[in-house]
Amino acid sequence: MGGRSTSTAGAGEPGASPEPPVQGATIHGARENGAARVIEVGGVRLAFGLEWHPVTRSGDPGPELRQARAAGHRFVARLPDGSLVGLARTIDGGGRPLRPVHAGVALLVARFAERGAEACLIAATGPGDAPAPVAFVGLMERRPVPGFDRLLPDLDTALAVLQEFREMHPDQEIRIAGHLPERDRIGEVLAPDLLFGQPDGDTRLRPLLPARWPAGLSAGLVVLGLAAGFTLWWRHERALERDMIAAARQSAAAAASRAQAGAERMRQLAGRLERAGRPGATPLDRWRAAITALPVSRGGWTLQQVDCDRMLGCVATWARHHGSLETLDALPSGAIGPPSMPPDLAADGDLLAASMRTALVDTLELPLRPGEALSAARLPPLRLAVNVWGSHLQDLVTAGGAQATLQPGVPLEAPAAVGGTAGGTAGGTAAAAPDGAVIGTARAPSLADAAPTGTSAVPQSVLRMAWRLKGGAWSLPLVEIPPYVVVETLTLNFADSQISYELSGSLFAHGAHGTRY
Repeated sequence: MGGRSTSTAGAGEPGASPEPPVQGATIHGARENGAARVIEVGGVRLAFGLEWHPVTRSGDPGPELRQARAAGHRFVARLPDGSLVGLARTIDGGGRPLRPVHAGVALLVARFAERGAEACLIAATGPGDAPAPVAFVGLMERRPVPGFDRLLPDLDTALAVLQEFREMHPDQEIRIAGHLPERDRIGEVLAPDLLFGQPDGDTRLRPLLPARWPAGLSAGLVVLGLAAGFTLWWRHERALERDMIAAARQSAAAAASRAQAGAERMRQLAGRLERAGRPGATPLDRWRAAITALPVSRGGWTLQQVDCDRMLGCVATWARHHGSLETLDALPSGAIGPPSMPPDLAADGDLLAASMRTALVDTLELPLRPGEALSAARLPPLRLAVNVWGSHLQDLVTAGGAQATLQPGVPLEAPAAVGGTAGGTAGGTAAAAPDGAVIGTARAPSLADAAPTGTSAVPQSVLRMAWRLKGGAWSLPLVEIPPYVVVETLTLNFADSQISYELSGSLFAHGAHGTRY
């Protein structure tokens, strides 16, 4: 994903390379005083802003390192093949001296670089809402481009440097990658664990020691270090112990709080998925079997319409042909319930000309058994779900002139995830059960209403996509429901010359907020 981004020509001659950084100069708003700057990414401290120089012999960089030491450089890092050395006079933001610092360029060359022009943007974690520093590294043929190993104050500055890098290489197809948490993705996504986890010792930034270390000075420093260490140990042992205990308690409390919040979010998501209804083909199969068993006419009354809802089951509507109310009421019930008047009949309506409703007893939703509800762990990714279910709907449209729609996904946590459902009132059904409940309006509590105010999205976001299918009754047996799709309503119309149906429901899949496909 991301691939290589083709750069556009900018100012300057094509293929021109920048001059090497000059001591004391300012490039891209960063200080060129020989100081390497350090950020932490994925638990690894990375240094940027080194001055990279070639060496005559990669196996013996001694002469170049002695010259660098004489010029005032105090730290050095090497590329994996030893062809270049990165130098720094000081380290800014190094933190505790016992923790190693690794050259970011060396790790990118070893684990990321392939060929041609490449650019990487790597963000550090800033305190609170403060802008986080962003490192920019420009590579050409697995080598750092002079002036493009930088640590910049924010992402906007880094994007400006990226534009400069594009303009420097107008004829190159630039491969762009980034690690920018909580920001829009730019190019490929860098995985910190793979790029910087367990870094090789060869990429470490090391002190540039003199070629000859005086023995007396070495011995004096050792004695001084031992004495200072012993003094600090007995003076601060108890203070350090107290600090460590307090830090451990705080860390444990924070971890427990995060775990509890994550478990609560996952519990709420599981409840929403369970209330979404029974997934798969079972509800539709039960409806189709009940409708197939219905007679077209009974006791002088003709079947006009069947409305099914996942919460209230199916209701058949009968229009009088030559029968009477008494005849219809005297018919044996069995799988067809007793008749009832339509609940929406007006006060001045005609009871004798009104249609009658009967419930289909075996179509009510059965309680879910353990393991039958939707589960976030078993949901497919959005692209796979849309490919399978969307293609099936398209095949039905192609085969018989049906009509199908599939709406873009919305997060299951959002209020809009259920308010615009394809089932219920959205389907236009106004059928009523014998007790007067109207199908399509007497629905289960909203999934969004079940979430408490302020609940954030769960780490693994679940999207809901409403769908609808209209067609001739001949294609209804061809509809195959996958286990991540919920059927919500079905309406069969027998009044027209051709029996038609309208089926609606929801598709559930994993996907980031705003993902369309």
